[in-house]
Amino acid sequence: MTGDNSLNPNGGAMSTVTNNGIFRKSGGSTTTINGIAFVNNDTIDAQTGAINFNGGNATFNSGSVFSGAGEVNINNNATFNGGFTSANVNFNGGTFTGNNAALTGTADWTNGTFSGTWELTAGSTLNATTSSSKLFTAATFANNGTVNWAAGNLFLASNSQIVNTGTIAITGNNSINNNGGAPSSLTNNGLIEKTGGGGTTTLANGTGLDNNGTINVLSGTIALPAAFTNDGTLGGTGTFASTNLTNAGSIAPGATGATGTLSLTGNYIQSALGSFNAQLASSSSSDLFNISGMASLNGTLALSCILSCAISTGDSFVLLDSIGNLTGTFSNVTATGFLSGFAYNVVYDYANDLVRLDVTNAGMIPGPGGVPEPANWALMIAGFGLTGSAIRRRRTLRAHFVAA
Repeated sequence: MTGDNSLNPNGGAMSTVTNNGIFRKSGGSTTTINGIAFVNNDTIDAQTGAINFNGGNATFNSGSVFSGAGEVNINNNATFNGGFTSANVNFNGGTFTGNNAALTGTADWTNGTFSGTWELTAGSTLNATTSSSKLFTAATFANNGTVNWAAGNLFLASNSQIVNTGTIAITGNNSINNNGGAPSSLTNNGLIEKTGGGGTTTLANGTGLDNNGTINVLSGTIALPAAFTNDGTLGGTGTFASTNLTNAGSIAPGATGATGTLSLTGNYIQSALGSFNAQLASSSSSDLFNISGMASLNGTLALSCILSCAISTGDSFVLLDSIGNLTGTFSNVTATGFLSGFAYNVVYDYANDLVRLDVTNAGMIPGPGGVPEPANWALMIAGFGLTGSAIRRRRTLRAHFVAA
């Protein structure tokens, strides 16, 4: 095809074009397929312009290849059977029915509905970039690659199941919404990360949400369900919103190798299985978890010293600060990355509803062979003495939890 023309029906029973070779557009701006059955078993090559499938009767079978610098627009209903490779498909309208459809490569999603069984393979990319609403209806969509969600609300209907083991990269302010029928859900076993948009992204407006992977908020707010139990990791430097957040996984302010402040709009309950991961980098740099509601503590406080671990004896760090009442204590405290002889007090300030870390001994670098210098032994023994004394005080005052 070197011009701008179309394939059209001309009456009678539906006609069919079957491509077992190369269907190529090498000139002109637009070629359109209207109202006929198009069956593809091989290559659709849009070297320039666009090939538009408008008829609603296209079938792309296993082994289909979409290539070229132009676009292949699916503007009406189409069926995808098995695996296919895309450099330029644009899902743009109608219902895209998948029968174990597996997309390898890159595609855009500007409009329309996914139905049936779909997979985005590892290393592949689906870009949702326009403000148009996008739908899943009776769909199972497994993301093993990267979904770039920049714009447009997502609507899930009739037991649609999105399972993410890859990455969902959020750069806008949109929502995942219930659209009727049997309950639908999003299960995250990979990474969901909001890096753009200063407003709110709602991950489950009337739909289920299970987090077994990592959800990071680095910009704006991610709204979780009103009563949500986290089994994975919630991290970042932005804000999570949930009326009652129960943490049975990990809360991790900042990022790996970088401290930061993470906020929660709502109440916080940490279960016996939960962990609050707090990083310290220097005397003036540490993680902080701000909570607008109450905080009930249990489980683990996991302390780690990162970068050069430039902390000093006498340093004090507020690690958790709640506006509402603070209750409970961490049942276990761990410390990694600190110098030999590091000792500390974990202070539960119930009057001011905060948790503070007081460094009683920053520790020292061990001498040759990894054995502490004699002076260090004295410091460590002193630290242990402080620990024992503080534990005895806790038995009567319940104000401090101390470890060495």
